Amino acid sequence: MNETTDLGTVESPATFDRIADTYDDVALSAVGRVFRDRVRAHVRPLVGPGVRVLDLGCGTGLDAVWMAQQGCRVVAVDASGAMVERARAAIAAAEQKNNVHVSTADIAEVDFRRMLALLPSNEQSAAAESETEADRFDVVVANFGVINCVPDLAALGDRLWAVLDQNASLVLVSMSSTSLTESIEAVLTRNRSLWSRRRSIDLRAESDVDGYRGLDVRYHSAADVEQALASHFRLEVAEAIGVVLPTFEQRRLVEARPRLLSALRWADATLGPLAAKTSIGDHHIVRLAPIGSETNWSERHDG
Repeated sequence: MNETTDLGTVESPATFDRIADTYDDVALSAVGRVFRDRVRAHVRPLVGPGVRVLDLGCGTGLDAVWMAQQGCRVVAVDASGAMVERARAAIAAAEQKNNVHVSTADIAEVDFRRMLALLPSNEQSAAAESETEADRFDVVVANFGVINCVPDLAALGDRLWAVLDQNASLVLVSMSSTSLTESIEAVLTRNRSLWSRRRSIDLRAESDVDGYRGLDVRYHSAADVEQALASHFRLEVAEAIGVVLPTFEQRRLVEARPRLLSALRWADATLGPLAAKTSIGDHHIVRLAPIGSETNWSERHDG
């Protein structure tokens, strides 16, 4: 389905349109909350009043609303029209419409410079910003596998670098290539599709696991992300989540076992930094910062 928005015409992916109504059932499950809390621990020090945030692949708006409640000015985008509709409803319900602009866009193709013009503004932010400061983002967040659907991470990095403040931060959360808990489940259930999905570059013909047929997915470890973006960004922190915790799809194993979940949460957080040095983990959190001198930074943005 094609949708025309303030960022152009976007082909809304049927896969994510299909799961929009039930997405929060997963995201707000016990395991989903643990995963999201781990990501927010990396984002929290970066956000606050007036901080300009680009939320890539915003889904139903959970992170956009949370960051707006911290005082941020947020531009949130998602390729799925159905997800964006849910996000708009959540933003309105949270009374954050003045702090979040949400739109439909394919992050693999959209011109991020156009998103700068969509930043919500208020008198305080307008007075505090110079002309040069006003045209950059301070923080970029891409949570839970958004970048796995981008065919060229290096090109994404080029485009992001052009719209970032030199003191900006990126927090990217990638599905990694080795999930131990998922592999164990695949062996025990003899599920060949589940076993092969992270070993396949292209799911369009290889798998129908959890309704993901039709998506072009690439699995990246923290090291893969760091290498792909090395031209413009340096790694600050990497951490794996879902090392011993069950995946979203396995969440029912611990939903009614709070003590087990608590023990796994502790073990997962303890093992996370070490696991991020490998490909192990359901997701890898990667926090990066731009590199470059003040001189070439100015030349890049003036060019």
